[in-house]
Parts: sequence; structure tokens; C-alpha cells
Amino acid sequence: MEIKSNIMRFFWTNIVLFFVSILSVAFLFKYNCFKVNPTQPIDLISYNAVISGFLFTALSILISALSNERIARLKKYHYIDKYFAAIIIALILSILALIINFAYLYFTIKLIIDNIDILQKIVIACSFISSVFFIQGIYYIIKTLKKY
Repeated sequence: MEIKSNIMRFFWTNIVLFFVSILSVAFLFKYNCFKVNPTQPIDLISYNAVISGFLFTALSILISALSNERIARLKKYHYIDKYFAAIIIALILSILALIINFAYLYFTIKLIIDNIDILQKIVIACSFISSVFFIQGIYYIIKTLKKY
């Protein structure tokens, strides 16, 4: 039963962090902490590409390390699951931000042009929340490494 309780605690922490991040972004948008100008699109492609590259590298290193006996034991008892989830959530949000950012910078589709301010806010929110989960992943791996 110990393993199951660890998994449930892990899911709740990610859900709470996700909603706190969304509320933080909403608060920051409400008080104009992010500058969104429909006439001058925000270019976060390089930022999200770098974050995605780091996340893909970390994920591939962790997957290749699963053959190590100590890492496999950490995986068995779900210590690594927090790290995997943080990386995967951050990757999904970074890639979503990349796709949307690329779309409104390089395509002249009427639907995109009409909603560019909303799309820019989505890109900023995805980038911000992705960064939060990136930091969470780093925190979890440092915490796990300190134990062993």
C-alpha cells in the first residue's frame, strides 16, 4: 500500500501545481505583467526550443539510465515518476507553445490573424507553466540524488 499512496500523493502535487500555475498566469495577465501587443507578435520560439531540447535530453538520459540497478530501484518505488511527469508535462506545454508561436508568426490564416492576441496569451501561459514544471523536475531530481 505504500507504493500506491506515493503515486496518489504525486498526482495531487502535480494537479495542485498546475492549477496554481494557471491562477498565477491569470493574476499576472490581469495586472498587465506580460506585455501582449497584437501589432508586434511575441517570438518565444527560441526559448521554447531550448527548454524542449533540455527536457528531451533529460528524458533520454533518464530512460537510458533505467538499466542501472539503483535507478531501476528508484523507478520501482516511484521516486522517478515525479521527475518523468514533470518532464512530460513541461514538454507537452513547450511543444504546444512552439506550434502556436510558429503558426501566428509564419502563417497568414484569417483565423490566426483574428485571434493573435489570444494565441499570444496562450503561448505565454504555456511557456510560463512549462518553466514551472521544468523547475519542478530539477527540484525532484536534486532531491532524489541527495537521498542516494
